Amino acid sequence: MRIKTQLIPKIASEINRRLESFDGELFTAMRIADYTQWDMANQQYGIPEVKQIAQHFRESLEFNTFSLDMALVDWKALKKLVVSKFSHFEKKIAVCFCPPPSGISSYLANH
Repeated sequence: MRIKTQLIPKIASEINRRLESFDGELFTAMRIADYTQWDMANQQYGIPEVKQIAQHFRESLEFNTFSLDMALVDWKALKKLVVSKFSHFEKKIAVCFCPPPSGISSYLANH
């Protein structure tokens, strides 16, 4: 009973305290972590989000010699890499999870 009345409320309180500085806009900006949601037609996609995330974590990042300019260069390079190398990755995963029609051995032999 102590778990239900003491431990769980304490854990919930600590989680809420830890995340209270993360507002909805910050979580929305974090969507750039999911490349399947990227707007590849928009050359500026993700730049405001990178800036917002960098602003939120500014003190920690500056203490560790973070450069927003370099982060934006890296972001643009990452977008190019994903488009050129991994744009079909999601489809490949879907294919891998499809059950083979006539047994795994014949499926693997043909793919």
